[in-house]
Amino acid sequence: MTRPRTLWILAVAGAIVATGAWPGVLISALEVAAPNILWRVETNQKILALTFDDGPDPIYTPALLEILSHHKVRATFFLAGRKARRFPAILDAIRSAGHAIGNHSDSLDRTLGLGLDEFEQSLLRAEEALGLTDTSPKFFRPAGGFISPSQANVARSHGYTITLASGYALDPYRPPVRYMVWQMKRSLSPGAILVFHDSGGDRSKSLAAVDKLIPFTLEQGFQFVTLPELAANAAARPVPLPGRSAAPPLVP
Repeated sequence: MTRPRTLWILAVAGAIVATGAWPGVLISALEVAAPNILWRVETNQKILALTFDDGPDPIYTPALLEILSHHKVRATFFLAGRKARRFPAILDAIRSAGHAIGNHSDSLDRTLGLGLDEFEQSLLRAEEALGLTDTSPKFFRPAGGFISPSQANVARSHGYTITLASGYALDPYRPPVRYMVWQMKRSLSPGAILVFHDSGGDRSKSLAAVDKLIPFTLEQGFQFVTLPELAANAAARPVPLPGRSAAPPLVP
C-alpha cells in the first residue's frame, strides 16, 4: 500500500472516530482498504459479542466481572500480556468465570508503530502470558486500532483472526454514560461485536454504561456470547458492516 493511500485512510478513520459516525459512502472504500477483518459475523440468530480491551485492571476488571456475573453474561476480554503477568489472579478469574480471552499485544504499544519482528515478539509473548498457545480459534485486536497488512499476515500465520468490531462505545474519550449506551444501542444487530474498555484510567463510566446496556439488550431478545461461540455459530466469516453501524474500521 502506498504511503499517500495509507495517510488518506488514516485521515478518514480519524474523522469517523472524532464524530462517532459511519457515513455509508465510506464503507466500500474502507472494506477495500481492510479486507479479511472480522468486524461482525453473518447470522440469523440474535446473538452478539461483548468485548473489553486493555485489561486486566486491578480495580475495574474485578468490578466488571461482578456486573457480568450479576447479569449472567459472558464476554470476551482482549488482554495485554504484560498486565496479565502482573495480575495473574485476575486472568484466572476471567477464565474461571467462563469468559473468552483474546490477544491485545504484550505491552499495548501501538501495533502500527512496531516493526515486523517486534510485532511478532509482542504477539507471541502475550500469547504465552494469556495461555493461548494451544487455543483455537484465536483472536487478535491491534493495540491502538491500526494494523498494517504485513503485520496482519504475521498474526494470521500464527492462527489469529484479526478482529475489530461493529459497535464502539468510544469510551477512551470518556463521553457521558448516556452517550455510550445510545452509541451501542444503535449498533445492536445479529452477529454484532461491541467494544468497551476496562483499563486505561477511570473506567467507571464505561462500567456504568455496560450495566445499563446489558438489560436493555436482553430485553430486545438478544443473547450475549463469547467470540468463539459467535464464530462457531456463524462460521467466523468476515462480512461488511451494515450501513447504519457506528463503528470506525481502523485498519489501513
